[in-house]
Amino acid sequence: MSQDVFANCTQHYRIERYFQNCTNTTRQCDLIGDLQTITTLLLIFDYYISTILFCLAFAVNVYFLSLCLPIFLQMDNETKKRYVFAVSRCISSIAASATLLILRCVFYVYFPSETSSYYLYAVVIVAGDISFYSLQGSYIGMALLLYIGVLHPTYFSTRLTLCQVYSFAVFNLVLATLISVPCGLLQAATFFDSGPISCDSQVCRPTVNLINYIIGSAAFILTILILAFVLICLKATLSRTLSPATIRETSLVYIYHGSYQTHFEADAALRTANRNADGPVGSPRAGRRPEPELGKPRYKLF
Repeated sequence: MSQDVFANCTQHYRIERYFQNCTNTTRQCDLIGDLQTITTLLLIFDYYISTILFCLAFAVNVYFLSLCLPIFLQMDNETKKRYVFAVSRCISSIAASATLLILRCVFYVYFPSETSSYYLYAVVIVAGDISFYSLQGSYIGMALLLYIGVLHPTYFSTRLTLCQVYSFAVFNLVLATLISVPCGLLQAATFFDSGPISCDSQVCRPTVNLINYIIGSAAFILTILILAFVLICLKATLSRTLSPATIRETSLVYIYHGSYQTHFEADAALRTANRNADGPVGSPRAGRRPEPELGKPRYKLF
C-alpha cells in the first residue's frame, strides 16, 4: 500500500485522492490548499452563477416567446417578415440556455464521463451547438433585415416576401446543423478515451475549439459591421437632410404658412362676427356694433 503524501497536512480535502502521485515536490500541503481554493472559486463562478444565469435566461426567453408568438401569428404577411428572426432568436436562446444548463450543471456533476455514455454527451453537445449557431444566424438575419428596410425600403416593401424570409431562416438552421454535427461529435469525443470517435487533446481538441471560436467570432463581427454600416448611413443621410441651410429654409416655409393661416382664420372670424352683430335689415341693431360683453375680447384687424 502506497504512503499517503498528504498524511502530515493539518487540513485535508476531498480532492487529495486524485493527487496521491504528486511526489515531485515537498510542498504538497500548500499546493493542495491552493488547488482547493481554485476549485471552490470555480464551483461558485462556473456552477452556481452559471446555473442562475442559465435559468434566468431560460425563464426570460420563455416569457418573451409567450408574449411574442400570439401577436406574431395575428400579424399580416407584410409585418410578419420584420419579426421572423426575432421569434427565431427567442427559440434559439431557449434551446441554447436549456442545453447549456443540462450539460454544464447536470451532466458534468451527476453524469460524469467516467460513468456515462458517449452518445448521451454527443446528443446534448450537438443540440447545444445547433441552438448556439442558429442564434448567431438569427442575429445576422435581424441585422440584414434592418439594413434592407432602412437603406432599401422600396425593395423591402415590394420585392422581399415572407416566403423568402422563411427560406433564409430555414437555411440558417440547416447551416447551423451542418456545422454543429461534426464539431459536436468531436467535442463529445474529448470526454471519452474509448469511444467510437477519437479526438486527442494535442491536435484534435485545439483544432475543434479554434473552429468554433472562428465561426462564433465571425458571426458576431459580421453582425456588428452590418449594424455599424446602417448607423453610419443613417447619420450621413440625416446630416444631408438636416443641414443648416435646409433647416433655415424649412423653418421659413413653416413660419410663412403659419402666419398666413393665422391671419386668414382671424380675418374670417372677424367677418363672421360683424355679420352676426349687424343683425337683419331694419332691426334696431342694424348699422351699429353691439357693446362687447364683459370678459370677451374685441376683434382687431391685423
